[in-house]
Amino acid sequence: MSVVELHGLDSSDERVAKVFEEITSRGKTPSNFYRTLAHAPGLLQPWIQLTKAVLSGTSLDRKLAELCILRMALREQAPYVWTHHLPMARAAGATSQQIAALAAWADSDAFSPHEKQVLEYADRVLDAESAGDTHPATALDTQELVELTVLLSFYVATLRIHRMLAIDLETDAAEMPRTEIQRST
Repeated sequence: MSVVELHGLDSSDERVAKVFEEITSRGKTPSNFYRTLAHAPGLLQPWIQLTKAVLSGTSLDRKLAELCILRMALREQAPYVWTHHLPMARAAGATSQQIAALAAWADSDAFSPHEKQVLEYADRVLDAESAGDTHPATALDTQELVELTVLLSFYVATLRIHRMLAIDLETDAAEMPRTEIQRST
């Protein structure tokens, strides 16, 4: 159960009303995450802008970015993030084999050496560890490395917000694998 009651869809705050109107004009309903953030009106629009920037304003391979987000959601047992990003990962080209192998990606042949290096980096960012010897810098240019680090750090924050505020899903969660998560070494 959510810690914070969802903000109503009608708002007297112009900033919230403008965001919700833009979302509904596209035939969508504001997500429970946005309805929660609406309680902090000054953060709602900047958060949405940053979300758009980290997801589509970078040179990162979208499939790999979504696989990293799913890996982090899986490790954190975050059904909200998993449910919202699973269709995005599939649309970006992630295979069912890759999605199923995320719990033990290091031992899977579903991922290329480059993808494994990036998934290792995602684990390290989630654990707030140094990149160590597995830094993806050898496989990424400087821009991609910075963009990847920002994307991963953004989703660490997103996962923490979901956990701390226990934001409920709008619908039933997509089935998250319930398996022992292997840590990379």
